[in-house]
Amino acid sequence: MTGYNQGRSISGRQAPFATICAEVLDRILTNFEYPKLEFDYTAYDVYLPFTLVNRHWYAIANRRLYLHVASANPYRAKILLNTLRARPDLAGMVRSIKFGTPRFDREETENHAAIIWLCRNLVALKLFGLNGFARAPLLEAVRNAHTLRSIYISRASTYGDVQGDTFCSGLELLRMMHMWPGIEEVVIYPFALSAEFHDDSTAAPEPDSGGESDDEPGSTHGEWKRHYLEGDKTRACGKVPI
Repeated sequence: MTGYNQGRSISGRQAPFATICAEVLDRILTNFEYPKLEFDYTAYDVYLPFTLVNRHWYAIANRRLYLHVASANPYRAKILLNTLRARPDLAGMVRSIKFGTPRFDREETENHAAIIWLCRNLVALKLFGLNGFARAPLLEAVRNAHTLRSIYISRASTYGDVQGDTFCSGLELLRMMHMWPGIEEVVIYPFALSAEFHDDSTAAPEPDSGGESDDEPGSTHGEWKRHYLEGDKTRACGKVPI
């Protein structure tokens, strides 16, 4: 099999495909990617056979294998963390991360934070649920992901049936966005932000508007919640193109 003979034919001569141009091979491998469902945390295992062809193919296929990583299991998150710690070169290949949690395990959230720290070229991040006791290291890791272009945050567990702790306040999120100069999209699902939208210690007193607000409908946490409970998830979900 070519997977075990370094791309050589039966006669011992190296097959033409064995040293195909890296750029061409990478483009060929992109055709094996496929769209995933929202709660699909499986890896692109389709690339694994290509890593067995020869060293040249291994380098290209392995890069594709770690381009998008996902985990919704504490054990898998621990394995991924150990792998990236041992192989900083692989951590540098990661461009997108999707993390879910079935039971909001504290150690799992801490491992998610550590993985984000290691992936210095991260562009897209999706978080489904977290443990509130490990919120601080997670926020610090996300805040320092300076290469982020897209972030998606939900309180829902892996399968969306349980709500965990909030990610941060609206004010904290705005401050974090200043740390992401290339940010293009921020998606916040209902209840992922706490109701602390304003810093009362520094805010100037607001004039009496007779109970009326100049904010657009759906701009407050209470209105997010009302729209969501009434089934208007389009209004309840805050999707903000930057």
